[in-house]
Amino acid sequence: KELAETLVRQQRTKNHDGARLCLGNAFMGRLSSTAAQASAHKFSNYILANMSNWESASTALVLQRLLLPLMSADPSEIPQIFAHNDTDDDFPASCQRVCLICDNSVFRSRLTVGMLLQAANVDVAVLPIVSEVSFRFPTPQYLREIAASADDTLKQAGSPYSGSQFARVVNRIFKEIAVEFNPQDAESALLLRAQVVSSRLHGGLRKLGVDLAA
Repeated sequence: KELAETLVRQQRTKNHDGARLCLGNAFMGRLSSTAAQASAHKFSNYILANMSNWESASTALVLQRLLLPLMSADPSEIPQIFAHNDTDDDFPASCQRVCLICDNSVFRSRLTVGMLLQAANVDVAVLPIVSEVSFRFPTPQYLREIAASADDTLKQAGSPYSGSQFARVVNRIFKEIAVEFNPQDAESALLLRAQVVSSRLHGGLRKLGVDLAA
């Protein structure tokens, strides 16, 4: 918990302009804009969370920090975190895999809704990371609720996509086996789960394969 609180404080102090926290060649925290980062580094792994939610943001930061030593052999594989003000247009062309931090706010966030639809549009793999004990896994009823909520979000954003299309993406995401990762757990447990995430990112994830036009 102390690690999570420290990382979030650092992000709020350094990242007030909405830029993404980027761990670069020297593995030091630094800031870069979405466009500059994508063009300079071509990262393949990203972490997507509702960054307006403290718990979700802290989970993303802790996961990134613990994955760093596990994936530093190839700097292009070090996961980057989508910033709270990123848009669909900021989705990096180099992205191949997304770790989705799942709490009960994730499907109500404009950032996550838009980015997940873009992930489906370019057909990348998505690994669900469950960070909340009471997280509601999608059921037929819940998918209908997600579709209705996303419809409003997408209309406000002027998106060409619908809530039902988004619900199809969510349904597909949870065909993958989720990894539990709660930043309140003991650090030893989090290290083990970070190893699982690293292993899944290195192999075994399938692309979404959702035809949004169908």
